[in-house]
Amino acid sequence: AARARAQAAGRARTDFLATMSHEIRTPLNSVLGFAGLLAETEDGLSPAGRRKLELIAQAGGSLATIVDDILDFSRLEAGRVELRPEAVDPAALLADAASIIALSAQSKGLSLSVEADLEAACDYALDPARLRQVLLNLLNNAVKFTASGGVRASVALETGVDGAERLRFTIADTGIGIAPEVQDRLFQRFSQADGSISRAFGGAGLGLAISKTLVTRMGGEIGIDSALGKGATFWFTVPAVPARAADAVRVEQEAAARVLLVDDHPMNRELGAAMLILAGCAVQTAEDGDEAVRIAADGGFDVILMDIHMPRMDGLAAARAIRALDGPAARVPIIALSADVMPHQIERCRQAGMVDHVAKPIQRDALITALNQWIGRESAAA
Repeated sequence: AARARAQAAGRARTDFLATMSHEIRTPLNSVLGFAGLLAETEDGLSPAGRRKLELIAQAGGSLATIVDDILDFSRLEAGRVELRPEAVDPAALLADAASIIALSAQSKGLSLSVEADLEAACDYALDPARLRQVLLNLLNNAVKFTASGGVRASVALETGVDGAERLRFTIADTGIGIAPEVQDRLFQRFSQADGSISRAFGGAGLGLAISKTLVTRMGGEIGIDSALGKGATFWFTVPAVPARAADAVRVEQEAAARVLLVDDHPMNRELGAAMLILAGCAVQTAEDGDEAVRIAADGGFDVILMDIHMPRMDGLAAARAIRALDGPAARVPIIALSADVMPHQIERCRQAGMVDHVAKPIQRDALITALNQWIGRESAAA
């Protein structure tokens, strides 16, 4: 009986997190998306107006990060995160992560340097998404807690006492530093050095706990060297397993890709269409699954972007109905475009015949990457 109650409580927590994630991500999609579009397309904005847009984007991004951290920690705690190693250049990945936070460092007048002490042209078997997540967490913290000076990121190959080679990543800053007596609890969930940290700098105190869990899953270790007022150096190691790089394939489109965008929310349709048109796509929209199936049956689309929660016919039912059509229309790749981001929700999308998933709030780079991957290909789920 106690086990049944615990399992029911676990299911209730998962359902609650999934529902709240969806409800928060949906309006965030419009806030972040339209702020980005305004900043990119409106040349007549005053400096003050552009600054206000940046503040909107920063605040929305902070909220999205907190939602992601809570979901990530829940998935890790439940053992639902799988590592997907592939051939990765650690130096390039570190440089890429540093470039993402470069503007934040520049806006604070901080220097940012990246160093690599590795053999040339050697890739390693790593999960790039999870490794980038740890690096961004540490880099963002370094910039956040540094008022002057700079941040230095490095990666080097080292040999442990057991003779095994490891990659050692180091993120050093000249910030506020951390007293030795509070360093042990930094990697615990919902924990920060003291209560004033969250008031002054924000955050839910989950980032380092997530980072430690991910590094441990990768077979490595993470730690910190710091003193109050003397900056901080976070480091972590992962096994250095050489891998052969796979050849990259990119689909070239001579004509504009035809995209069917399906979403019941008018604001989401407007935002998605604007992003796709800026990317050079020809866009047609549908406001529910029933309309999407009728339009898809006429054919001619290179890819379908499908929301999940819609009236009359939801995205899962619509995907199954499209897969049941006759001819080429049944083989068009369907990509979920949804605020449903829990692993079991993404798996339901794949079982319904969808080939990929792009989370809301939409990050344009992620959307374009998914389109490039699937445009010109037919789905094997038909």
